[in-house]
Parts: sequence; C-alpha cells; structure tokens
Amino acid sequence: MKIIYSLTIFHNLFYLIVNMAIITPLTGLPWWFVLASAHVATVFALTTHWMGHRKIIMWWYNAHMGHHVGDYPPSKFLTEGYTAAKKDNSKAYYLTIILTPITMCIFGYDQLLSFTVAIATTLFLLGVADFFHQGFHTRGFILENYQFFQHLRAVHYYHHYGSMKFNYAVGDFLYEYLFSEVKVGKY
Repeated sequence: MKIIYSLTIFHNLFYLIVNMAIITPLTGLPWWFVLASAHVATVFALTTHWMGHRKIIMWWYNAHMGHHVGDYPPSKFLTEGYTAAKKDNSKAYYLTIILTPITMCIFGYDQLLSFTVAIATTLFLLGVADFFHQGFHTRGFILENYQFFQHLRAVHYYHHYGSMKFNYAVGDFLYEYLFSEVKVGKY
C-alpha cells in the first residue's frame, strides 16, 4: 500500500514541478494551474471509467465490458502483446479531453492559453494512463522488472477480477481512497 501512496504523491509533485519550472515562467499562469488541470482531468476520467462499469451509457458499458470480459478476463489478463479492444473504449474519454480545458477556463486567466495548457495536460495524463494500461496486460513490458509497476499491475488485475467495481485509477489513487476502495493482492 505504501507504493500506492508514494505514486500518488509522485504524480502530484510531478505536475507541480512541471508547472513551477516550465509553465508558469513561460505563460504567467499560476503555479497550481497544471496540477489543478491534472486533478480535473483525473476526476472526469475516473467518472468516465466508473460509468463504463454501469449501465448508464449502454454503448460505453458494452465496449468497456468487452475489454474486461472478452479481451482481458482474469484468466487471460496477461498476453504476449497488447490487443486493442474489439469495441473502441477511447471514445468515451473524449468528454474528459473537452471538459477539462473548458473547466479550467472558468478561472479567468487568458482563455486560449488556459485551454491550451489544460488540454495538453489532459492529453499527457491520458497518454501516460494508456501506456501503463497496455503494459498491465503485456508480458515483458518495459517496466515489468520494477516493483512499483508489479504493484500497479496487481491492483489493475483486481480491477478485472470479481465485481470489477473498484481500482478504477491507473496511477494516482487519491480519489480511489476518498470515494471508493483500493484492493491489492497477488495475481
């Protein structure tokens, strides 16, 4: 569990440092802007993922459950190479890509600049999440020899196991701890 806490802290420090070292000096946006954008994107992405496990938006539920039940059930959680979902899951996250920058523009800073930085933050966050997610299902993944990655893979395995109504996050588990639960074990 310490690894999960450490990854959550690292995630937040990373966005804070990037903002303070690069974004604020280049753009004049406040020191917290990228970190806040990352949190807004995380909330939207987790909500989207959560909805993929409930019969709220049926096309999304069917596509996402296809990934869990058809493509990567616990019995074939790891494969030699990642296989994309038979029904595209990524379209559901378009709202995260759109709503995060719109939300961040509410703070009243330069609208185009805020929108651009927030969308770049969102795309980076979702890209890293997708990179890790593909690795969770792939034997011989480049990060496989690292303990933190093995721990994240085990957490993700339990997301595919049983009710599939926990462990929605990929790297930052802050909101999992606040609103859900994280189940950890060996796979």
